[in-house]
Amino acid sequence: MYGQEDKDGCMSSFMRLKFEKEAAKHWNRFYKQNQANFFKDRHYLEKEFECLSQSSPAQDDYSAIKQGRNLLEVGCGVGNTVYPLLESHGDLYVHCCDFSQEAVRLVKEHDKYEQGKRVNAFVCDVTQDDLRENVPERTVDLATLIFVLSAIPPPKLGGAIENVARTLRPGARVLVRDYGSGDLAEERLGNKQGSSRKLAEGYYIRGDGTFCVYFTEESLAGAFESRGDFVCERIQMQHRVIENRRKQVAMNRSWVQAVFKYSPGESEANHPGR
Repeated sequence: MYGQEDKDGCMSSFMRLKFEKEAAKHWNRFYKQNQANFFKDRHYLEKEFECLSQSSPAQDDYSAIKQGRNLLEVGCGVGNTVYPLLESHGDLYVHCCDFSQEAVRLVKEHDKYEQGKRVNAFVCDVTQDDLRENVPERTVDLATLIFVLSAIPPPKLGGAIENVARTLRPGARVLVRDYGSGDLAEERLGNKQGSSRKLAEGYYIRGDGTFCVYFTEESLAGAFESRGDFVCERIQMQHRVIENRRKQVAMNRSWVQAVFKYSPGESEANHPGR
């Protein structure tokens, strides 16, 4: 299924490009099979990201023409981030998008979805589709990228971040939570016998044909800071041992979590807590 390996033990470039071209098909199949039952609602995000609980930003030329806060959720899946946030924050208006048509269909079938009132859900490949076709330029206060950057091929990551940046007002925050280097799943993918699941360093393909990138603090921060218009306010690798008592197995899980401030014009970034 995965073809020949190259000299570095990675999947051949031919097969890698094939899977990248078919990414939408694999994600649609994933959501058709799992529907809205695979991921749990992310009620923990407000504890992890304090800025989600802050009130509306101070008035300026942009915010004076609107009420409340605008949030952009990229890679919304079936709404596991969107709907808990809408329930907790009456001032939020949410633009949410996903690569998968099936995922967006499930978002719109949610009993709390009302197009245009508080949610604008749409299909978008952020590596090539202009977000401004659905989200007004420079209007977003908060952007959430929760386990989505890991699904983007590394060569396309910079373009995806640029796309998000066009929607942000100066001072907006981008909240990121994703898979960290050294996670058990990465080790398992790297140790698969008989076929290579590795596409490049820290970049793998799962058995269902979807991708996963495992980030270090440096690789994630660098993807934003190298542009010159993002400041890393906080970044941290989180490790947790999860026990499966039935199988008597301890699993080492790793995540990386960060907050980036959109600050066009600033050329240097500070790294608090690093």
